[in-house]
Amino acid sequence: MLAVGASDARGLAFAAATMAGAQLLLIALRFVRLVATDSIELKGTARLLSTSLKPLFLARALLLGAGGVALPLVMSGSVLPWIAFALALAGEIIGRYLFFVSVVPKHMATPYLELGSEAA
Repeated sequence: MLAVGASDARGLAFAAATMAGAQLLLIALRFVRLVATDSIELKGTARLLSTSLKPLFLARALLLGAGGVALPLVMSGSVLPWIAFALALAGEIIGRYLFFVSVVPKHMATPYLELGSEAA
């Protein structure tokens, strides 16, 4: 803990849990925004995240919740912080993967539109 300039381990764990909780809230708000948008591409992304990518999307949230929020608040011992870090890191890696595979480009949504629609 001293390597990052923090001498109060409990305060640092509370700050980490607060930031991870804020990130979980932002993920949920972004997903709601994707669902509620008028953009066909963003709706396609929301559809991917709620169907075929749903297990990974939920795993990301669960890993971040466990490793970033729950475990830092019950820290005791020297191994638990490393487990929390590994869980949070796994959640972030899944998040990066989802960022790249859930993008629906404009040209790919066109075949699913009606022929006379405005976007086509």
